[in-house]
Amino acid sequence: MPEIPGSTINANCKKCDADTPHTVLEVLEGGKRIGKVRCDKCRDEHPFRRPKAAAARPKSKAVQPASRPRRPSKSRTHGDIPAEEAWRQVEAMVQAAAKQPYEMGRTYDKGEVIEHPQFGVGVVLNVLSPTKVEVLFPDARRKLVCGQQPVH
Repeated sequence: MPEIPGSTINANCKKCDADTPHTVLEVLEGGKRIGKVRCDKCRDEHPFRRPKAAAARPKSKAVQPASRPRRPSKSRTHGDIPAEEAWRQVEAMVQAAAKQPYEMGRTYDKGEVIEHPQFGVGVVLNVLSPTKVEVLFPDARRKLVCGQQPVH
């Protein structure tokens, strides 16, 4: 699944000497490859490097216990990448993707392209909870309700 500028991904930070959460700053090749990232711990910006732990650890089929999603810090907004710039980086990928009509009763996955009746075409940046997703539209990032039946 392609990453989107402003989304969070694990990467290796040489400054921290660890695998830490990073904010994606740049995607290349129409969203197929991650370019530049910013470490959420030390704020260092560097080219994307795969996490060392993921490469060294054999993939297991064991089910991981569910953890609580981290609440985003209110002091920063997705690495300060303007929505318009993030949209330009993923626009080609979004144009080629199949678009699903937005429905409040449906759940969505990260990277899914949706078509909202008011905001237009957008791509899901993050699944914030079972009932809320963050979507990048050409003009802004918005939080949308999902996984709930609409009230009539």
